[in-house]
Amino acid sequence: MVHSDVSCDVPRVFQLRITVSSGGMADEKLVPETAGAEMGFPSSLTLIMSGSRSGNVDVVVEAIDNDNQVVGRGLASGELVAEERIDLQILIGSGTSAGSSITLNH
Repeated sequence: MVHSDVSCDVPRVFQLRITVSSGGMADEKLVPETAGAEMGFPSSLTLIMSGSRSGNVDVVVEAIDNDNQVVGRGLASGELVAEERIDLQILIGSGTSAGSSITLNH
């Protein structure tokens, strides 16, 4: 399970696209599944990864506006142990202003 606390400095975000990659496999999820009202931040997300994978994970969170355009991106990575939880704090920014800090819970 991946739990991330997300902050965003990009205005007017309607959806997040989260991609979690590990071991040559990738899971992608849209939050919410169908774009609706403008999202509020900071936000907390919990993703359940398929199977019982472990090892290094890379997380990309993309902010999508009402025109379905990517307007910001945040990156994080860490070590995931099967059946355990990894906590990530992700800042979404435009251009090169994105940064991330990582907290792991074991």
